[in-house]
Amino acid sequence: AVTENGTLSSTGTIAFNDVDLIDSHTVSVASAEGNLGGLTASVSEKAGAANGSVSWSYSVDDAAVQYLAAGETKTETFTVTLDDGNGGTVDQTVSVVITGTNDAAVLGSATISLTEADTALSTSGTLTISDIDHGEAHFVAQNGTAGQYGSFSVDADGAWSYQAGAHNELAANQVVSDSFTVAAADGTTTSVTVTLTGTNDAAVLSSATAALTETNAALSASGQLTISDVDSAATFVAQSGTAGQYGSFSVDANGAWSYQAGAHNELAANQVVSDSFTVAAADGTTTSVTVTLTGTNDAAVLSSATAALTETNAA
Repeated sequence: AVTENGTLSSTGTIAFNDVDLIDSHTVSVASAEGNLGGLTASVSEKAGAANGSVSWSYSVDDAAVQYLAAGETKTETFTVTLDDGNGGTVDQTVSVVITGTNDAAVLGSATISLTEADTALSTSGTLTISDIDHGEAHFVAQNGTAGQYGSFSVDADGAWSYQAGAHNELAANQVVSDSFTVAAADGTTTSVTVTLTGTNDAAVLSSATAALTETNAALSASGQLTISDVDSAATFVAQSGTAGQYGSFSVDANGAWSYQAGAHNELAANQVVSDSFTVAAADGTTTSVTVTLTGTNDAAVLSSATAALTETNAA
């Protein structure tokens, strides 16, 4: 018996007896169709002795048996013919069993990059495989294997697919990945890795519009902006005392804002002016707060006069 990737030769002895002491023996070998290796034989005998032996030796090229899978066998058969030189022959069959061992499959791998969007993500491909062992050039199928961010499937031919949700929670340029191990029939493994890169999902902001009517006193207004953000801090960029044309504006990180203005008595009745302030969220998304001022009539301040006359004869 011989083993692929191991011992590739085998030897043995066939004993014989011949009562014709004067016979001189020769040996020949016939190989069965489909044999991969070769067998040689030689006679060992002493003149005048009744007994002798035939020694045989078998060998096979390792490359010829690489196709055998682990545990798969192939039997090589040879007919050894002993000739006594006087018309007498005898045949003996020699069988050699070749046992295969595993040759690791050669597998392709895959690394794919996806960019997060507001929709579900998917990608696919095909892994390559070559395996010299008979019947083992295929993969162990998987269906819906869960990763941290998506799910993975692969069929026996290596066609794979990956499905993931929108993952809006990923911040801009944040990179995460799922990696899946794929096995060939012989147990050799490879991997498919999918990386997801986040993009900015704009914060959802409220805006504000306030209307003030001018009086003889200072004016003020305040309010609360709202914010929601799936992938960045849900906060605003604070401002303090930002000057407008008619007043000043402040807002804190939580969106509480205020506006302060003087009396603006210069505004005529029903004259409308406004200040508008841009407010940014932490991710750069912007909104605005607009304050309108409507003038009212400020009564004119008039002087009065008193005159005294004394009657005369003149006009």
